[in-house]
Amino acid sequence: MSCDASTLDAMRLVARLEGMITDPVYEGKSMAGLIDLVGRREIPATSTVLYAHLGGQPALNGYAGLFSQEIWVLRRRQGRSLRASARATDPR
Repeated sequence: MSCDASTLDAMRLVARLEGMITDPVYEGKSMAGLIDLVGRREIPATSTVLYAHLGGQPALNGYAGLFSQEIWVLRRRQGRSLRASARATDPR
């Protein structure tokens, strides 16, 4: 299962900035292409672009290994924030 760096970078970027989950097969690649077109100014940065996100999330389980480090970091952060909020609300 291979996925190029530009696709992974695009997937991470839109997840972080827009909360949009994309798969590495179709949406991730098309988003990487869109970002590339804007970067090369074939699509002017001031343009209005409609990006049709057609799904793909069901395929993500097959690609979980691509994001194992991100998942680990998020789980650690979540665990710390849960422990901190539990301490803050502890009546003892």
